[in-house]
Amino acid sequence: IWQLNSTKIVMLTNLIEDGLRKVDKYWPEEFEKYGNITVNLISKHEFEKMHHVVRTFSVTKEGESTSRSVRHFHYTGWPDHMVPTETLPLVALIQQTRRYKPDNKAPIVVHCSAGVGRTGVVILMDIMMQKEGIVDFPAELDYMRQQRVSVIETKEQYIFAHQAVYDFFAGNETENYLRNANEEYKKIDNN
Repeated sequence: IWQLNSTKIVMLTNLIEDGLRKVDKYWPEEFEKYGNITVNLISKHEFEKMHHVVRTFSVTKEGESTSRSVRHFHYTGWPDHMVPTETLPLVALIQQTRRYKPDNKAPIVVHCSAGVGRTGVVILMDIMMQKEGIVDFPAELDYMRQQRVSVIETKEQYIFAHQAVYDFFAGNETENYLRNANEEYKKIDNN
């Protein structure tokens, strides 16, 4: 995060799912020091209907004079070994991630537990949502698999990515949902 100046983290798993630990909790509830890096929780906002928890941290490195703001977008509505029942909450999460510090060109950190299934779906969705004209899912997935072999593990995940991107471009219902999501997210920056 520090080395690449990343300001956005997207987490697509819960700490515990079906009684199994999926990922370790790597953020503090208030304040924590990790080696020469200090992380302070500035705010936490829960958007229950969208299955989003958004945390904003101030990150400081010893010897540096400035701190950096990092936003943690946590999607909590993805059942293990399945796909979400709705596409728009995840579409909204991707859109809000892109809207936070849009001028920062550093990589967005996206993770789940294994880094291939859920992560692959969201990365594919994000790429396709930025396209104009023809969206070529098979070609993009082939390219992604050159970088990470097992990305998108199941047919259901691939179909979900298609449906989500279709819904993103579809029209009124999507526009209304995303407009409402945007209004909710404005509350973070106004606090």
